[in-house]
Order: sequence, then C-alpha cells, then structure tokens
Amino acid sequence: MASSIITQQITGLATETQDGLVSTGAQTFAGDKTFTGSVSLTNGIVTSYTTNLSGTYAAGTFYSVATNANLGSGTFIAYVYMDTFISGGAGYDWTWISVPFFLRNVATNSSDSISLPSMTGDGHARNGMNSPTIRIRQTPSADGKTYIDVSFAITLTGIDNVTAGKIARVYFKRIA
Repeated sequence: MASSIITQQITGLATETQDGLVSTGAQTFAGDKTFTGSVSLTNGIVTSYTTNLSGTYAAGTFYSVATNANLGSGTFIAYVYMDTFISGGAGYDWTWISVPFFLRNVATNSSDSISLPSMTGDGHARNGMNSPTIRIRQTPSADGKTYIDVSFAITLTGIDNVTAGKIARVYFKRIA
C-alpha cells in the first residue's frame, strides 16, 4: 500500500498537502487510488465539487474525497454515483444522496468525526448494493482541516470512471 498513490486534481483552487506527502499541482495521499475531479465557482464561491475515483476500495475503509478547504463554508449535499456491476458493486446506474451537512472553512483543534445518516438513492438497478457512508472528520493537526470521507459497503476493484460497470463519483453541491 505504501507504494501506491492517490492524486486529486482540483481546478480553480490551490492544492494542499498532508504531512510527509508531496504535491505538484495535485493533492497526493498515500494509498492506491487516483482521485481527479472538478470544481464550479460562482463569484469565487464553490457551488459544486466532484471527485472521480479510480482504483480499488476495500469495504468498510474510509477514503478522503474532499476537505473544508476545497468546499469552503456552507451547507452541502453529497451525491455518490455508482455504476459498479463489473467492479464488484452489483449496481447499475445508481445515485445515492446524503442529508444536508454544514462545513466551516476554519482550522480546528478538534478530533471529532461523525457519519451522516444512511444515504437514500434511486437508479436503474440496485441489486442489493448498500449505500455508501459519508463521514465528516476533524483533525487537530497543523493544517486543522475537516475531511469528508466515503466508505463503501462492498469492495470495489478496477474503478476507472470510463468503463460502464467501473464508475464511482462523489459530488458535493452547495445548497446554502
């Protein structure tokens, strides 16, 4: 796992690094995932943020997909789009949605984390696929960021965000 990389490319925002990690125009984490995405801004405020996942995701493991620095302060809804029938997810063309949650773009000295209530969803065929879990996690580190993590109920392998059956995306939409 140490030789693998997670890269998150963000358009329109400065990138940041975590202790011991390197960033050259993209956010890099230790792990075996590649995150790319996009940001929409209105008057300098993030209105939507997308993280496209690729790689393998172990069931029950949380993966950081955004921070309060990426999203800014506001009330958001998370959407998770999954078309994972080839990758082990069984579902076809399914979108999950979270309850609204609030973030502040300020540093914290807290070490709290909270998982949002179970997501609801609809789509072509769930085929027994359970909803992902969204967790908001504060870290009392030098960066003082709040991380938004996602965990899947099943192991997903070979996610590439191109091939039907191998697609997983996490969207954040500002609602206030």
